[in-house]
Amino acid sequence: MSRIAFMPNALFVAFLVLNIIFHTSTALCTAFTPLSSRKCLIPTQIHGGISISRYRRRTRPSSGSLTSSIEIGDGLFATTPKAPQSDPLPMGLSSKIPQKSPTKLKSAIVGADIGSIAPPQHPENSLADAEQSVAFARFLALLASALCGTNFAAVKVLQHTVPLGPSAMLRFGLSALATSGIVLAQEIAAKKGAGAQSLEDNASKNTALLAGVEIGLWYSLGFYCQSVGLLTTEASKVSFFSSLAVVTVPLLNVVFRGVKLEAKSIMSIALASFGVALLDLGPELLPSFSTGELFALGQAITFGIGYWRLENASCRFPRESNHITAGLSLSIAMSSVLYVLLGLDGSGLGFPSVEDFTTWFSQPHVPAALLWTGLVSTAAAVFLETLALKTISATEVTILMTTIPLWSATFAHFTLGEVLTTTGACGGALIVMGCLVGNLNLDAKENL
Repeated sequence: MSRIAFMPNALFVAFLVLNIIFHTSTALCTAFTPLSSRKCLIPTQIHGGISISRYRRRTRPSSGSLTSSIEIGDGLFATTPKAPQSDPLPMGLSSKIPQKSPTKLKSAIVGADIGSIAPPQHPENSLADAEQSVAFARFLALLASALCGTNFAAVKVLQHTVPLGPSAMLRFGLSALATSGIVLAQEIAAKKGAGAQSLEDNASKNTALLAGVEIGLWYSLGFYCQSVGLLTTEASKVSFFSSLAVVTVPLLNVVFRGVKLEAKSIMSIALASFGVALLDLGPELLPSFSTGELFALGQAITFGIGYWRLENASCRFPRESNHITAGLSLSIAMSSVLYVLLGLDGSGLGFPSVEDFTTWFSQPHVPAALLWTGLVSTAAAVFLETLALKTISATEVTILMTTIPLWSATFAHFTLGEVLTTTGACGGALIVMGCLVGNLNLDAKENL
């Protein structure tokens, strides 16, 4: 018997529809809000293309100076470019020619053809390109959240037949094979097309791979907590707990980057905490956490750290998304193999026997669930997150990832027949509300 009677299916579906409409409209409004109306952004040139991954507000110029300090970057990677020197050229010419020393600049103008001088940059075009890049990155994050939302029910279906350890090993092993194969094919194609690569390029790729391995360790802990939680807890409830990662990221910024905790962040944590309590109310109207729910809550911390570190890696290596994803997948796969070898799932030491694999794969839903969870809801979703984090921050990605519980609850309802209780639905709504309140721009002065 459930601790609280299930609410009617019609009410549950109505709750899902209203929440999906709310989140979709919020995401679309955010995605298509012009950047110029929210912040004064300055695109930075990285590797021949415009990267709008990290910005700070441009401060108003002080009197007597051409420009004021501009911060580009985020956290540990923030840099402050020096103010340009006074321009010795006539007005109008300096905007069309890169700044150099006066002697070199004059000689370059005399000896160059008019057509060889670079055309002037158009801020309007750069801003439009930046807005399109941000909108596309948000779309990728939303798509990743939809794929992740299907993961909870698929893993639960898989665990009905395959034990926790072997299912994780097969799932993440398949994901690692796919991502590693893509990276290997790209490396072979690059060597054939451009010859030997420089030591600097190889070092960058190796460092990106190692960064992915570190992130994979955090993700491994998160997936372990998620899998243990799914053994005894509804898939929709576990997904609501995972959305609390959006609270973890701002707290990490406060502790390790010295970012001030604003009032809206405190309100966010309070709403989310109250939502967690409602999500687990027992018949005596008191929170009653089970072991599975505690593990489900732990994934919010580990996944939050993973998002935070993935943002840093994507900022440092904007051209190495595949290597980061490959390192991440390999790390998770090796962790799952070690988990099986040590018998941490209670199945004993060593790999399963051939008879076990034959029994598992004789059921058609097992290979289907493995292919989906390994290639789509894990490898593809992580790769989309990595691409999105090259353009938008981890905080914004986690905002968009708060839609995961809605996708998960919908998918679990139609595949597993799960229905949230009334108090559970209210608690989930408060968690999502807390995540949005903590990260939406509520200060009108910031838009001026």
